[in-house]
Amino acid sequence: MSTRLLRKATGLLAALTGLVVILAGPGAAAATIQDIRILYVDVIFCDDEAEIGSDEITLLVAGNFVNSRTNMDGGDWWDIKLEFAFEETITIELKEWSGWTIGFSTIDASEAHQGVLWKHYFGHHGTNFYYRVLYVVT
Repeated sequence: MSTRLLRKATGLLAALTGLVVILAGPGAAAATIQDIRILYVDVIFCDDEAEIGSDEITLLVAGNFVNSRTNMDGGDWWDIKLEFAFEETITIELKEWSGWTIGFSTIDASEAHQGVLWKHYFGHHGTNFYYRVLYVVT
């Protein structure tokens, strides 16, 4: 093979390698089945509402709006029954419509296969409040 042809082939190989790296993106590695976790948010219980009247709450998962519910009072529950895929961590946040956060949690892969789990959010905002989120990670 001539030197000129060898240089062209080497240049083409380098260009194709660069294209593959660019298309893959920084740190891109295919997630394996074992890396994917599922967060299953089952139900949210309101044991005591936060404001003098009913609470109007919003659920965010991974920072994204999922749904909202009006008229949450002590003794009410909200059936969610939704699944969210994640690899290492995912967040759950409950917010009051007026903008303040009722509770925020980070769920991680180490919680997988531990059965039914709970996040408890309690505090004071006008009145004492207490919410519980029932979830499972697989």
